[in-house]
Amino acid sequence: MSIVRVNFPADRISGGYANPFKKTMSRTILAFLAFFLFQTVSLDAYGAEPAPEANWEEMLNVPNGTVEEMLMHFQQTLIAFSNAEFQTRDERIAAYEKVVRFSLELADKVILKNPTDEEKQIALGLKFRGLSFLAQKDPEKKKELLEFAKTLSTMDNIGQLSEVAKSLPMDMEMGELVKSKDFVNDAKAFRGKLIDFVQKNPSDIAASLMIDFLEYVEMFAPEKESYSMIQESANLFKPLLENKEPRLTFALESILEKAEFYGSLFGKEFKLEGLNLKGEKFDIQSLKGKVVLVDFWATWCGPCLAELPKMKEVYEKYKEKGFEIVGYSVDEDVDTLKEFVDNEKTPWITLSKEMSAEAEMEDFSETYHITGIPTLFLIDRDGKLISARAYGENRDRLLNELFETK
Repeated sequence: MSIVRVNFPADRISGGYANPFKKTMSRTILAFLAFFLFQTVSLDAYGAEPAPEANWEEMLNVPNGTVEEMLMHFQQTLIAFSNAEFQTRDERIAAYEKVVRFSLELADKVILKNPTDEEKQIALGLKFRGLSFLAQKDPEKKKELLEFAKTLSTMDNIGQLSEVAKSLPMDMEMGELVKSKDFVNDAKAFRGKLIDFVQKNPSDIAASLMIDFLEYVEMFAPEKESYSMIQESANLFKPLLENKEPRLTFALESILEKAEFYGSLFGKEFKLEGLNLKGEKFDIQSLKGKVVLVDFWATWCGPCLAELPKMKEVYEKYKEKGFEIVGYSVDEDVDTLKEFVDNEKTPWITLSKEMSAEAEMEDFSETYHITGIPTLFLIDRDGKLISARAYGENRDRLLNELFETK
């Protein structure tokens, strides 16, 4: 019997970087679940596309019928939801929550219908994914998720889903590090527990938590301490990655290389060149004497756009005091970029990676190991790097120190 593929289209809601303060599970584990659900099987034999006029909200009732019919209806609901238009990101997320609650109801009904092992695995994956979403803001759902994960971790015939469940408590404990008032010491203590966990559970899923840990250190440890801590941690993790998926070793080496490179940037002149939207050459050296915020971004990146109002605010506040912003867009569609900048009336310098590439200029998104956007650098009046994390509260604090503190 064929099984329908069940994938959540709303995984693309956020764009760019997710907000780590609202995380329940790591990107690695969520990526596994998304891949697992997507790969389950093909829909071709069913022609699952709903009618063009289908209203996803009217489909949020689990039909009576076979497991196959329920899963097919669920897939059609997801497709209708994916095709729906929403005015805001918050509106889409609220709608997505309705779909998640629908998926939980469906999963429970499928489990009660004596499904095949494959159907049961799909249902359990749906429930695990749904609970992880709701647990982000509901403490009771968080408890339910942990209990469900405990049950899954002891089950047979559910593939890697069992390993994901085993890793969840460690993953959630790692997420609590963002609240730490002594991140370095607390992270080192957690690192010891993580190494012990991976030694006792030598799966690729468990090992992936070490990569997430390195990313946490990169984001949340005091900036200049983070680079040495990444190097120290990577050396401890390397032996545990032997015989694991090559992508894990590659990810570790990439993070390590980036940490070593960023650590070497402080105290040195920051280099950046490119073409602006008029096709003119720009060199950041021309801004010496000013404090410069360099923003690697794109028009399709949700978190980048969310930063835009604050960027305009700080620009207006400090521009007369010797402050400038340089946006380095990684958009491939130059026309869309130009239209966006024109509509938003962004007053600062915008460089185009695509236009610069056509002029055979250096790709600085590669030079600076940009693996996610927005990435923001703050450069002092001498053209030297102050911070490679110049976003949010950190950016505001640094600018206040540079312009307001006497």
